[in-house]
Amino acid sequence: MSAPSTRFMKTTEKIHSHKGGHKAPEDPPSYVYPCGKSHEEEMNKYYSNSRESDPEILKHIIIRTKSALSYAESFRDRYVESTFHLSFHQHHAQWVNHKYDWLPNEGNGIPKRLGKNVDPIHLESKTFDEFLVNIYEHLQKFAVGLEQVVWDQKKTNGKFQENFRMSEIHLRNVLCEIRMAMIERNVTPRDHVPRSIMKDDFRHLESASYRNLRDWFIFRDLMNSLEYVIQVFTFIEENLPSSSTTASSSTSSSSTS
Repeated sequence: MSAPSTRFMKTTEKIHSHKGGHKAPEDPPSYVYPCGKSHEEEMNKYYSNSRESDPEILKHIIIRTKSALSYAESFRDRYVESTFHLSFHQHHAQWVNHKYDWLPNEGNGIPKRLGKNVDPIHLESKTFDEFLVNIYEHLQKFAVGLEQVVWDQKKTNGKFQENFRMSEIHLRNVLCEIRMAMIERNVTPRDHVPRSIMKDDFRHLESASYRNLRDWFIFRDLMNSLEYVIQVFTFIEENLPSSSTTASSSTSSSSTS
């Protein structure tokens, strides 16, 4: 069986649009099948007989997550200065202790703050597969919040609507990469995160000031989670058994010969 043509959906592919008001649409969220349902089925069939080495799996996740974080950081300062009329560092310091309990953050699944490092004790506390399951669920929660940010940016003709739309696509591609890793390692995800984790009180915000702060908390903690993903999987990559690394080198050599 030949390998699937690509591991993730193209960044130009369309995200489901929100048409009319704040009410969430009935169609399945894009993060439910981040690689596309048919593509995921294809990958399931392919990896039932073959799989990539752990170093290759980790490399794909880290590269994809670094790309998502780099894109978010590319407009972060401009977004903060334009929206809140403060520098990023001033604004971040002012609101550093404010967070939502329905999103992963410090004290709720992600033991770090933006720009900080994860405690090595935490990095050693779980297996590769356990981190995959937890992180996949964490990022689905951010997909719920970011989806609403994109809808409201479009509705209000926000200055950064294209940036947030692209961030949503980058996040979906990270989710796809992690989902593919789970398929390859025969790891079962938890139930899909429902849109209902974000209550109407957080969606129906007529005040631009409150909505801007909501968007910032979601965006800030998303960036923090992307940092976390990179640190976790880099640690795992650097501490793989030598047999895994050797197997990866052998596979690469045979594929180029």
